[in-house]
Amino acid sequence: MRIALAANAVSQLMPDLYAHFRNRVPPLILALDYFDREAQLRSLARQSVKVTAAVEGLRATWPRVRPKVRAAGGGKEAAAFDRHVRTMAGLRSGAAKKVQAEAIRGLELVDELERVFTG
Repeated sequence: MRIALAANAVSQLMPDLYAHFRNRVPPLILALDYFDREAQLRSLARQSVKVTAAVEGLRATWPRVRPKVRAAGGGKEAAAFDRHVRTMAGLRSGAAKKVQAEAIRGLELVDELERVFTG
């Protein structure tokens, strides 16, 4: 578990790194990926306070990305991610299996968000 958490910690740096390069995918989409994976892994590690922090990061980041997704024609994808963020926010961090399942759903949705920009 420590290795998985350490690997995910590295991915936390990617949005800032990718912001220095031209890319069709907004760098903050990588942050969404990080926060969903972090919630999943912290839940597996039974670290409920850190699950809550990851969900808060997701909630704070999504409104900054959402307008870009919608402007790129991703209305359906944005609506799905809206539902995901609401679901994550509504789950108790102690509901480990539900948190993990919804975080995995979020990771799948992040792939859909990326496809909005890459075709």
